[in-house]
Amino acid sequence: MPSQSHPIDYRRASKPFELIHVDLKSFPVPSYHKYQHEILLYDDYSSYAWSISLRTKDNALQSTRQWFSYVETQYGAKVTKWKSDSGGELKSHAFTNMLKDKGIEIIPSAPHIHQQNGRAERIIRTLMDKSEAMRHDACIPQSWWEFSFEHAAHLHNRTPMRRP
Repeated sequence: MPSQSHPIDYRRASKPFELIHVDLKSFPVPSYHKYQHEILLYDDYSSYAWSISLRTKDNALQSTRQWFSYVETQYGAKVTKWKSDSGGELKSHAFTNMLKDKGIEIIPSAPHIHQQNGRAERIIRTLMDKSEAMRHDACIPQSWWEFSFEHAAHLHNRTPMRRP
């Protein structure tokens, strides 16, 4: 059951990649390709979501570096603000130093207060619900979550969004 909601923050980014909401989701069952975790990156301006599959949480730093290179190469943009919870894998010295070296402002949320990173938490829950529904409807095993989660993100990114 969701806990009591916090006040809604209506401030939104004014350009793409100005603010990225990030969270890491761990799965109880290893996927078909032996992934155990997903990093979800959510652009506050465009509502676009990227998911990165990880075998271990230790791969978070390298995968995020590759994502930054992708954004800089494909979109010619730089991330300016990074909002994440206080999960250890996204809070390590190496990770925070990498963000600081890129000139990115880090906006942490308090530990165990998921509402402070609500957009990342909401998109993960939305994608999980879509992913579970697709897997259930297709009668495919739980270990195929990596495919259904990626497909749910793909569908989300192609669905028109209405701004509040």
